[in-house]
Amino acid sequence: MKLVLQTVLLLSVISYSQGSYTGECSITDCNTCETAADECEGCSDGFYITGSGSSATCTACTTGCATCTATSLTACQTCTDGFFHDSSTTTCAACSSTDCTTCPADACTACTTGCSACNSDAAVCTECTDGYFLDGTTCTECSITDCNTCGTAADQCEGCSDGFYITGSGSSAATCTACTTGCATCTATGLASCQTCTDGFFHNSGTTTCEECSITDCNTCETAADQCEGCSVGFYMTGSGSSATCTECTTGCATCTATGLASCQTCTDGFFHDSGTTTCAGCTTGCATCTATGLASCQTCTDGFFHDSGTTTCAACTSESADTTCNSATALQMTSVLIVPILAFIYMLL
Repeated sequence: MKLVLQTVLLLSVISYSQGSYTGECSITDCNTCETAADECEGCSDGFYITGSGSSATCTACTTGCATCTATSLTACQTCTDGFFHDSSTTTCAACSSTDCTTCPADACTACTTGCSACNSDAAVCTECTDGYFLDGTTCTECSITDCNTCGTAADQCEGCSDGFYITGSGSSAATCTACTTGCATCTATGLASCQTCTDGFFHNSGTTTCEECSITDCNTCETAADQCEGCSVGFYMTGSGSSATCTECTTGCATCTATGLASCQTCTDGFFHDSGTTTCAGCTTGCATCTATGLASCQTCTDGFFHDSGTTTCAACTSESADTTCNSATALQMTSVLIVPILAFIYMLL
């Protein structure tokens, strides 16, 4: 009997230890592997699991899905910011307004101006953006120019925006004055009062001044004006130190490592990034931003087109277009349709 109990106890310990794996999962994007590193039981948000055990894999959900059960929009469970969940079709459709972070049933719930956080009522603020202060449940703008912190009242400045310094205090004396060109933060006017520098300048700690980088299109020269360490957006660096040069990326690339579309890292509006080929390819006509070729991959539209959130396409505005973004265009079209006959009629009467 004692031997049986010892055996049962030993098996229990082994079973418990096998179900308590605490190391890192070896399967990419797996976040739950309770028994072994290669025994995946659950994937990270934005991925779904196929297979089981050591043969399990985690596959990315379709764009717009935060959690899903398979690839395709119809398998979405919850949506990422900028998309809303249509329970009848179980799809995630893009919000029709780019200002929305959430839009249940495509009703935009973006916080009111000045609010950085709000509850289910967009007008009830809980936090404010720089330049505003929380007055009850509303965000009121600071009344002192270039003030970004007014903690107790609109005219009680406590801190200035980057690039400005404060003099005086309270409602009567506080003012925000611009730093000298090149200074991002400062304590007074003049380069000798700079604390940090803007892009394209480096901080000389010995003289507390900001000196401009001498290499064209260089935005980071931390040790000396002629020692480039990084280029402006849209340019890539070759060489180093005083021999470094900044060369413009190919059209369509926002950031790149060399000339040519194959060296693109991120793309400008009107282009999308193909991670497989590291190229930036142009969006289809009508798309301002997109995730792939074809109108079905449009995220936002160019002038003269409107975004259909149900099909994620950009359709050309016509006189029959119902979307609000086409109102100005259709109004112009309708005006032309009506005015021409009227003017012709008046001309005949004359």
